[in-house]
Amino acid sequence: MTEAIATRYVGQPLRRREDFRFVTGKGRYTDDIKATGMLHMAVLRSPHAHAVIRQVDLSAAMAAPGVRLALSGADLAGKIGSIVPNWIIPGTKVPDRPVVAIDRVRFVGECVALVVAETQAMATMRSG
Repeated sequence: MTEAIATRYVGQPLRRREDFRFVTGKGRYTDDIKATGMLHMAVLRSPHAHAVIRQVDLSAAMAAPGVRLALSGADLAGKIGSIVPNWIIPGTKVPDRPVVAIDRVRFVGECVALVVAETQAMATMRSG
């Protein structure tokens, strides 16, 4: 691409081709995709900035109709790896951070448990 062509677009509005679909209700979003046998997952997140996890009782979730799986951090310990940052500044120590909290939560919103169910409503109802 030449410099003249490249600078022709700098500072100018670009015509968005996708807008018409979305403003007329014909856009397709990820949530619109439905596949046969598709399941939905909901995550129970901690409301606390720092707390010790004494117990995660998933028995009610597992007994609920439509729920296929309910897991806590203890269920996943040793089965999946921890979250690793994309880049690490040389010389820094990166603490181990499991995908689902096991013994304690360290920030508001940390994943405590997850529920997989036949519908999003079933998963959400059983994870909260």
